Amino acid sequence: MVSSDDGQAIDGMAVAKEMYDKGLTPGEYVYQRMLEGKYAIPEFYKSDLQEEFDRIWALQKSFHTELTDELYRKLSDRNKSQTWAICRDELGIQGLKSSFTGKERLKEAYRYSIWLPHRKLIWKS
Repeated sequence: MVSSDDGQAIDGMAVAKEMYDKGLTPGEYVYQRMLEGKYAIPEFYKSDLQEEFDRIWALQKSFHTELTDELYRKLSDRNKSQTWAICRDELGIQGLKSSFTGKERLKEAYRYSIWLPHRKLIWKS
């Protein structure tokens, strides 16, 4: 994990340890840093990102029968564009339009990382 904040290198192992100690997902960690005015996003271990996705998927699957094991497999190892295309085609959903720009837009996107693993996501198809 190599990234920087104000010229300071971000230590990947230290990030992983802090996330583990505080019980944070990568998205929660990034949002917390943004609230502190730190906008550099570290590179995360794939296993941490997968764990966050699985945690969100498990909760949302309990609310939405459309989230099938087959759809989970289709989404596995896809990039952002492919994932959105699958979500659009399979679920009829698209991303939200933001009224913010720059750092505030980024912060808004990560704000969802705070509640998505804990609350029902509602979408309209």
